[in-house]
Amino acid sequence: MGIREFTESRRGKQSAALLLVVAIGILLVSIRGNLGQSEAASTSRTGYFICTETGKTFQYQLSEGDTVPVMSPYSGSKTGIMGELCYWNVDGSIGETPTVVLHNSDARKAGPTFCPTCDRLVAKDNPPPVPNYAPVKRSEYRAN
Repeated sequence: MGIREFTESRRGKQSAALLLVVAIGILLVSIRGNLGQSEAASTSRTGYFICTETGKTFQYQLSEGDTVPVMSPYSGSKTGIMGELCYWNVDGSIGETPTVVLHNSDARKAGPTFCPTCDRLVAKDNPPPVPNYAPVKRSEYRAN
């Protein structure tokens, strides 16, 4: 059986239709991957939030039109504020998972903010950790 006879047969037409569907699927996935939201954009919209009423943390993906504070799954109202991330351990080493901290300025409290896990100073827009440059502990802060 030659190619012409195969393509004119029922099985040949089914094979051609299947190949066309697969090709269209690959084309759509390729277009979406190249023109859709990048991974960096998606990641930048997801943040760690903390409920100002309960103190519990949650992840939230910001969508167009969202305003802060966002809806907290714990209080059921708009009490979710983006938290500051602290990666430090008590001993001054860098931890793998962050502690989400509600900064005093976001809670409308006076004074410096300290991480409840490591008891170190947490700055507003807290920078990522740098080895051997841990923020001061509460006791060191008060001594100065």
